[in-house]
Amino acid sequence: MQRKKFVEFRWSLVAPLIGLLAACGGGSDPAPTPLAPTPLIGAVSVGEVVRTVSTSLEISGSDLPTGLSVTVPGDAKASCLVSAGTSTSSLKAACQFNQLGAQTLEIRSAAKLLGSVSVMVKSNVTGVSWTSPSTADSGTVKFGESVTFKVAGVNLGGCQATCRL
Repeated sequence: MQRKKFVEFRWSLVAPLIGLLAACGGGSDPAPTPLAPTPLIGAVSVGEVVRTVSTSLEISGSDLPTGLSVTVPGDAKASCLVSAGTSTSSLKAACQFNQLGAQTLEIRSAAKLLGSVSVMVKSNVTGVSWTSPSTADSGTVKFGESVTFKVAGVNLGGCQATCRL
């Protein structure tokens, strides 16, 4: 008779545990998928670039995914082409700018903004000279004379102008 009571007692302890396991899914659920690390954008390798000159930039970071793009929202004519040398810690892009001054580059994965870096775009003009009938080179021009300006620099597209003062 006592043995029967012992079995009943043990069952009274086990039954609630089985019910608890059933409510929790019985422990058969797969392990949760770990979250992907958050990509971080660091710094850009070149802080200053020349307007209209294609420049190779390397943007450092961590946990960078593939398929990134680089845009320059403040310069509608700027272009950046991401190269195949992208890794989880760096992004390589060839960029060309048209606007002078500080420009922000936005690094995106699809439409999601991951971060941004800034570069300073300096002028591609290195000098200006002029001539007129009364000046041999960059002197004082008389009123009414035709003046020819010559602009020196890179990627100017043959910039030269004749003006009448």
